[in-house]
Amino acid sequence: MVAKKFLSALIDLISMKAISAIKIAKKLISLNSENPPATRTECGEFVFDFLKNIGLKPIKQPVTDKLFNVIVVGKGPILIQGHLDTVPFGDVKKWKYNPTGQIVKDKFFGRGIADMKGNVACFLSALQKSPTDQLSMAFTAIEETSFIAIEKAMELKKTLFKHVKYSITIEPTDGKLITCNKGQFWFEITAKGRTAHSSSPEKGINAIEKLVEIIPKIKKYEKEINKRRHALLGKATLSIGKIEGGTAPNIVPDHASMTIDRRVLTSENPKQIIKEMEAVCAPNKIKLLKQIDPAETPKSSKIVKFMQKILTSQKIDSKIYGYPATAELSEIRKHGIEGVIFGPSMLSQAHRENEYMTLKELEIGEKIYSKIIEFASKI
Repeated sequence: MVAKKFLSALIDLISMKAISAIKIAKKLISLNSENPPATRTECGEFVFDFLKNIGLKPIKQPVTDKLFNVIVVGKGPILIQGHLDTVPFGDVKKWKYNPTGQIVKDKFFGRGIADMKGNVACFLSALQKSPTDQLSMAFTAIEETSFIAIEKAMELKKTLFKHVKYSITIEPTDGKLITCNKGQFWFEITAKGRTAHSSSPEKGINAIEKLVEIIPKIKKYEKEINKRRHALLGKATLSIGKIEGGTAPNIVPDHASMTIDRRVLTSENPKQIIKEMEAVCAPNKIKLLKQIDPAETPKSSKIVKFMQKILTSQKIDSKIYGYPATAELSEIRKHGIEGVIFGPSMLSQAHRENEYMTLKELEIGEKIYSKIIEFASKI
């Protein structure tokens, strides 16, 4: 039944002489790929079948028991990469427009249209008009909650992707050319205490109070790292995102925890950052929950010059910028691939209610990806 649904959708698309990015976006947005829970395969199936039906030879690379990356091995040195999952819809009552896709005047509303199914639709639309065997592709199943899918895809650098030298990661960048992104470290700080009846708190040790005591130190450290600057990425940052502790008002808590999000510049040393956090949060226990290193591609790289030439030809800003968020480029750079990030949609629309992408952005995106496809073999 599911296979028939995809086949019907593909026949509808491929029977047209020219598939617009809008029509492909409608299909992608209608297919749920919320993460969490990251269990739906429909979007990956659609992209796989779409690529197969335009004459390419996609591969399903397992990521979890259910989910898979969609891989295409091309002859040229460029990898096109992007994710297919979205954040959850959230409270649908807060949506004025249909989160599964609705066009109103010059805007296309829907969960994931900006981040980043609309951008993928632009590329697929351009690709079906000019199928090429020059580009490798990796459409990853999971990105919003972890980088396990791009890590899996990069395992192919030793085999199927050993010839890949450059990459273009599709993400919402406001149509700007991005050559670097911040890293992201998550720390969990745990304080231990001793329970007691709240009528005699002096007989216990309050774990919550132990955490509260280090907050001034954390804020002082935040001011210090804010002075660290990168020409494109701006300042290093820190944010306390979550505090938990206690079981009841009449019990002195013996456990409390805090999570901190630390955004990292390419000029910072990851090992030094961990040492700094340990010192700031002492004597409490600290655990590194997540580490995504920052990434940067030299402005002299061929892929940067390649993209600048294309953007200039379309009279679009070709200056280089930094990405304040994290991106899969971080994992790609670990494997020696020089990459950039580009997408016509706005980063400010990602993850919010009534997320949208303008029809003009979809049009521009298709033009840019068409040029990338046209000149892919000339880099």
